[in-house]
Amino acid sequence: MENEISGIQGVLAGAPWLTAAADGKVGWALQQDFAEAAAAVLVGEGHENTIYELSGKPLTQEELAAALGEVLGKEVPVQQVDDAAYAEIMAGAGVPDFVVPILVEIQKSIRVGSLDVESKDFEKLLGRPATPIHEALRQIVDGLKQNS
Repeated sequence: MENEISGIQGVLAGAPWLTAAADGKVGWALQQDFAEAAAAVLVGEGHENTIYELSGKPLTQEELAAALGEVLGKEVPVQQVDDAAYAEIMAGAGVPDFVVPILVEIQKSIRVGSLDVESKDFEKLLGRPATPIHEALRQIVDGLKQNS
């Protein structure tokens, strides 16, 4: 979830939620959830040769923006763009030239469903699902407001 901080900062500054991912879904989760799951594996037993797929509930960019809007108490418009426009906007926002193609590829990957993975592995490892999206966004927004 924290990899969306720059987008959240943009929304806080009045920008729309920008995406080239169309209706692709992502199973966002907080770093804290990933850290707790990793700790459970490191200190637990029976995890040898086991692969875990850690994912929150898959959501579209529209659903994420709507959840962010609920947390902020305002509508968050979503600006769907093509890859070229996304790259141009990212470059114009000061993203380093070598990073822009990486961000575009991430959007493409989301768009084709590569990150649309639903898993119960957080529940197996933590005894609970990943932090719900509204709570995760609230934590991030509160952290951004405290640091500004």
